[in-house]
Amino acid sequence: MEFRLTEDLYLAKEEFQTKKLALVFVKHTEVLYTDVQSSLLPLIKAIEQLKERAKGATVVDKVIGRAAAMLLIQAQVEQVYSPTMSEGARELFNQARIKNDALSVVSEILAPDGQNQCMMERLVANISDPAEGRKVLLNFFREKEML
Repeated sequence: MEFRLTEDLYLAKEEFQTKKLALVFVKHTEVLYTDVQSSLLPLIKAIEQLKERAKGATVVDKVIGRAAAMLLIQAQVEQVYSPTMSEGARELFNQARIKNDALSVVSEILAPDGQNQCMMERLVANISDPAEGRKVLLNFFREKEML
């Protein structure tokens, strides 16, 4: 599965860098969604808002762990790029045959304290099915009344 610089990826990376964004969705050279907030919630909101339009999109996200990967797989995006991606996310993308690339691949995504594993990653740690992971994540945010 070859990862190459497409027009969509070029545009997404350009938007990401020049506008200092944390999340960009591009499809057919159209910017569909952007956000400056770096967390899983903007990704969930983007996918929920875009619905079918997310299918086949190119996504650049500041940090991609297994939780984000599960959401992006379920959204059926075409390719993803991240400055920081976990090994677990890369493995999930490869299994789903979604093109992916990262500046840095890390063993796990850490919480802001830099000591512990990210809470979202802990929520999906024992889940291998992206559909189940998505369900767990959506339920978590709904219970916290964030969705």
